[in-house]
Amino acid sequence: MKQFIKFTTVLIAFYFTSCINSAEPEMHLLPKNFQGYVIIVFDDQNGQDEKYEDGFRVYEIPSNGVLKTKFKSQHGWIANDKLKYYYDSNGLRENVSYIEFEKDTKDSMTTYVHRKELSENCVRYLVSPLSKSEKYYEEMNKKLDELFPPIVQ
Repeated sequence: MKQFIKFTTVLIAFYFTSCINSAEPEMHLLPKNFQGYVIIVFDDQNGQDEKYEDGFRVYEIPSNGVLKTKFKSQHGWIANDKLKYYYDSNGLRENVSYIEFEKDTKDSMTTYVHRKELSENCVRYLVSPLSKSEKYYEEMNKKLDELFPPIVQ
């Protein structure tokens, strides 16, 4: 019984510690009707200045899909209601839905944010109908090779 209580105590402590390790809320503002890849490069001294709105980090994505920002990369968990994607046109915002897994929908024509990937110095994702995701994924990988050339040994 003592081992069960110790195990439960450790489990509860781990749970509360992981909740404390949450990242700042994020708002991604995409150009109206944007489709393609988004790459956000962090900790770029020549990048976009840090901007907040209502406690959310604001990432204003340019029309080419590549944002360099002075924000530091963050690690930790973000609740779904603290991670927002919008088409933005002169302050008028239209929600763009995020899907974790493409298999979660059969709708191949609606534009979603999907295929999100994180690395040490950037975050990247697609904004597209699922029917165009392979095309944009290939384009994104080519752009990543330009931004972060592989190390030649």
